[in-house]
Amino acid sequence: MNEMPFDVVTGTWSRAALQPRLVQEIARARQATRPCSVFLFDVDFFKTVNDVYGHQRGDAALRQIADRVTATIRAEDTLFRFGGDEFVVLLPDTDAHGAVQVALRLTEEVRTRPFAGQPPLHLSVSLGVATYPRDGADEAALLRVADRRNYLAKHRGRGGAVADDAETAAAVGSSRLWERDTALAGTHHFLTRLDALRRGALRVTGPPGAGHTRFLQEVHRLAVLRGFTVVPVAGAAPLVAPDGPTMLIADVDGTAAVTAMLASWESAGGLPDVLGAVYATTGGTTALPADLPELDTVDLPPWSPATQRIWLRSELLGEPSDHLVDWIARQSGGLPAASARELARLRQRNSLVGDGAGGWTLPPELLGRPGRQIRLPASLNALVGRADEQARVVDLLRGCRLVTLVGPGGIGKTRLSLAVAAAAADHFDDGTVFVAMADSTTADEVVRALATVLDVEEVPGQPLLEDVIEQLADASLLLVLDNMEQALDAAPVLGQLLSAAPGVAALATSREALAVYGEHVYRVPPLSLPDLDTLPAGADGVAMALAGSPALALFDQRARAASQDFRLDSETLAPVVALCRRLDGLPLAIELAAARTVALDPSRLLEHLGRHLESLGGGPRDRPERQQTLRGAIDWSVALLDADAQRLFETVGVFTGGATPTAVAAVVEANAADDRAVREKTVARGLESLAAKSLITVDTDPDGEPRYRMLETIRAYAVARLAEGDQVGVRDRHRDHFARFTD
Repeated sequence: MNEMPFDVVTGTWSRAALQPRLVQEIARARQATRPCSVFLFDVDFFKTVNDVYGHQRGDAALRQIADRVTATIRAEDTLFRFGGDEFVVLLPDTDAHGAVQVALRLTEEVRTRPFAGQPPLHLSVSLGVATYPRDGADEAALLRVADRRNYLAKHRGRGGAVADDAETAAAVGSSRLWERDTALAGTHHFLTRLDALRRGALRVTGPPGAGHTRFLQEVHRLAVLRGFTVVPVAGAAPLVAPDGPTMLIADVDGTAAVTAMLASWESAGGLPDVLGAVYATTGGTTALPADLPELDTVDLPPWSPATQRIWLRSELLGEPSDHLVDWIARQSGGLPAASARELARLRQRNSLVGDGAGGWTLPPELLGRPGRQIRLPASLNALVGRADEQARVVDLLRGCRLVTLVGPGGIGKTRLSLAVAAAAADHFDDGTVFVAMADSTTADEVVRALATVLDVEEVPGQPLLEDVIEQLADASLLLVLDNMEQALDAAPVLGQLLSAAPGVAALATSREALAVYGEHVYRVPPLSLPDLDTLPAGADGVAMALAGSPALALFDQRARAASQDFRLDSETLAPVVALCRRLDGLPLAIELAAARTVALDPSRLLEHLGRHLESLGGGPRDRPERQQTLRGAIDWSVALLDADAQRLFETVGVFTGGATPTAVAAVVEANAADDRAVREKTVARGLESLAAKSLITVDTDPDGEPRYRMLETIRAYAVARLAEGDQVGVRDRHRDHFARFTD
């Protein structure tokens, strides 16, 4: 054999030597009726090595890979540099089964040990296997099959070998869309089906932070390349549908806006002949109009640790240590957005340490620390209409270590607290944990609930609170304490704990303030409602109402989840707004009412609701009993009152427009021996207590006297209770009191 040229960088045979040698080996195999195989592999994300460390380091890495592969394959096998970071291995007398065994050994050998240098590099290869005569009868066919399977190996997660054609190739996405090849392949398939079917939607799923927005940008680009006019739903939409094929793209929580936009186009002249929608969700039930059937779903899973290493290398312009990769993976759960936030947090706190050789790791104080935990109940539905409140409470937690969300039952305190905790978790090294206090009524039970969540074991004869404080003394943690209203006696324990653990903050939910030193009370408002008089007629008015009213958006979301036939349009808008107003903008009440649209249209439900508070029942069975009906939610609060406070609560319900303390004192049942001034003082204190417990509200009359009112939902409950007791006596005293003003 004539002398063959060698590659000067890697020391392997060059590409010029491959073709004659492969032709020769196939001819020999054909004559001997024996198989032979080839590998085609390249280095995953090799461009990042050149970009970060320069081409000299890249050339050195290629030489090391060649040396390692040569030491791994058999003596009769030959390695060639095919070009760039691509290599080919020729395996004589080797069938597909034997080739796969060698391929697995090769990819494992490259992947499992770092490559020498400063800093050491962690690399992997994706490899395609082709075998003569099964996969091709000549050298061109074999290389073509091996190249295709090399591409499939990248689609299946990189770092491995592929010897079959079980997957079909799709266009490669942006290098910033790491581990999104399968989702992009699904998108291409959807676009192809849409050309044939003319109507359809693609749902993009994944947990919050999985990179929905970035992926939708790529979908936008692909749709434009296919000839679609792309309309982002979040932007200023055209009033009339575009001509030609049209694609709507909606980020998370954008389905209501898609529905409104389609209704507007329909009324303005009709929809395009070819119409698609791509919309993102983070779980729960979503629905688009029936004329946009869901054709496919693609998922955005968390990143693998290998991809996080590549991403970190690009972000840091240096090699991340195993400790740093593991830390980011634990803290972020592999979610791209969370990874970026965690890296920014480490930078902000000067917690990235250079190793002097271009690599990065963590400081010693973090290396021995357990990973940050985010232990919060997962929500099946997105939080609607609380973005401003969430931002305000997150900001409060930056300057206050105890924030209490206060409001009546059904206002959405728990849902808001979970959203705030998830958003604020990055500010705490040890994360955040959720502690349910619904079954805790004493200080001991509260401490026990904390100990259970924090995995603190109770030691006989030793105060459990001391063990909990010791566990939290050096922690940087956010505690979410839900339903503290029935455990107010434990509030001093919470103050003691926060005093002893300076890195711990608490976000509590309660129907009244905890009255602990340093507490910041945030009163959770109802969801806002639209003013129908300011809205234009038709579909435009519906779209504006949905965009500007969280209460309406919540009703629409839950009603469509309950009934596929529900549509918020110009006919149903007014009764739905009236319903939400009658329900005081309370999220729980709105959700329960929306669920009843299966049996009653909004107009009939509004009429029925005026007579029957119990019509808001039958909520999800997996909720606590107090949240399955609106009455159950209010029962929970009223049951915490003593008998006198319950009677006062029922009495206030008889006043339709609110009342002053003097008026209420005149109506309450009183003993003949009662002194009027004493009674009025007692009633005033009782009203203040009911207001503190979020059962009534208070404002000031023009003459400066406080005036107490009830939300309509709560007043309906109070009137229902009154009907079960001394209704006649209370109403008679109410009549007699106001009759005196007519004399």
